[in-house]
Amino acid sequence: MQILVKESKDKKEQHIITLPYETVLEQIHKDHGWFEVIPMTDPLIRIRLFFDIDEHTVKTPILPRILEELRKRFDCDWAISCGTREGIQSYHIYSTKYYCTLRTLRIITRELYAIYPCFDIRVLYFSLQNGEKEQSYLRFPNQSKDSIHKPAPPMNLIQGSLQDCFVTHIDGLQLYTPPSPPSPLT
Repeated sequence: MQILVKESKDKKEQHIITLPYETVLEQIHKDHGWFEVIPMTDPLIRIRLFFDIDEHTVKTPILPRILEELRKRFDCDWAISCGTREGIQSYHIYSTKYYCTLRTLRIITRELYAIYPCFDIRVLYFSLQNGEKEQSYLRFPNQSKDSIHKPAPPMNLIQGSLQDCFVTHIDGLQLYTPPSPPSPLT
């Protein structure tokens, strides 16, 4: 697995290492400020079904509404990590059952974003600001943002297990295929 371990303040330089999945799983019990690197070059790459939720304006808890929406669409359980802090509700929600293609995840997330703008679609696209690398980053549970010079406490795992919180490690998961729209003749 590729891990972002450090980034310059101007975001132009990243220090990325490669570690076996088992080592990462063992090491993320402690805060190192690690982020999972998600390759964005191939829209057909297979990744875990996951969502990044960030809400800055709503004063009521958003997680119950989001989980209700996800239950309507998917038959699975979810692992959830929380980085909520003063003024920001922040969650990473991972399917414990499904993986899909990056293209499918982008479509699903845009549909959900139209209903709930707290679904972060930026994490599914690379930014040329990060040294023209076609990759994105998602913070692991138990990890702060210290390595990228942003104030944020570690993400706390509030549901599920750590092994369910990896985007690029999909061993044992089932392919999610969105339901086909009804035929116009029915």
